[in-house]
Amino acid sequence: MRVPLFEILMLAMMASCVMFAETNLAAAIAPVQLSTDGESEEKDTVVTGVYNWELDNEHSSVVCAVSHFGLSYIYGRFNTCSGSIEMDLQNPDSAKFRFEIDANSIDSNNASRDVDLRGPNCLDARQFSTITFESINVTAKDTQRPDGKTKRTFMIDGNLSIAGETRKTKIPLELLAMGNGADGKLRCGFMSKFVVRRSDFGLDAMADSIGDSVAVTFCFQAVRKNEEKESEDDSVEAIDFGSDKESKSEFGADKDAEDKRKSLEELFRKTPSNDNDEAEIESESESDSEPDLRLIDQ
Repeated sequence: MRVPLFEILMLAMMASCVMFAETNLAAAIAPVQLSTDGESEEKDTVVTGVYNWELDNEHSSVVCAVSHFGLSYIYGRFNTCSGSIEMDLQNPDSAKFRFEIDANSIDSNNASRDVDLRGPNCLDARQFSTITFESINVTAKDTQRPDGKTKRTFMIDGNLSIAGETRKTKIPLELLAMGNGADGKLRCGFMSKFVVRRSDFGLDAMADSIGDSVAVTFCFQAVRKNEEKESEDDSVEAIDFGSDKESKSEFGADKDAEDKRKSLEELFRKTPSNDNDEAEIESESESDSEPDLRLIDQ
């Protein structure tokens, strides 16, 4: 069968575009060695001591996904969040984290639904206007990638408060990169992916149509606080902590049917179930790909 020359040329052009995109993506996320012993090359040695950071809401996202009648997945976000971090890269286990989300800033792309979400049958935002998470204990885990670069994940035990209910929760928080922003200030980027059962916080309305498990992606930048604009001598080379390997997360055993449990396990790369009554999240750092946020749940 003869293939027209035009189709051959089009296929060749498409293949070239794909190869170009993959090459540039790999270059964009190529990690740089993390050094915390003061012996790094060039200007990385500036990243020493205890730094205080403030979350930058304009460069942060809190996105949630939940099953709707088992037919599709509704995504929403909170448009306003804040937070503070105290972190010493040489002593990462001493880090402290606190995050706040404005419950009234929920946005599911449907004004009528958002009114219900803010109402007394759900977030009850008038009475409980803030969702908070505050760390109690932090354990940092550094893993070496095959290329010799370092990947750092903070496992944070803390208190998560939603709609007046507080549960002990463990979340993974991956340090993605650190460097100077356009404003000259030192910035760092983080990402966390975990699952919350809304019923653990008394949010069990419409349980027959809305999934109990809510997948959360929290990605943000934090700016070094109370610092003058860094001079050229204080600028740092961007430090990338291997963000192309995402953490896996698994939440406590679901109360729904076994087939839904298996769906969640498949979603998060088949991590083992956890039957602890308290809302906890177990995390590992060996995943080679980004987990899908879809939830098979009713």
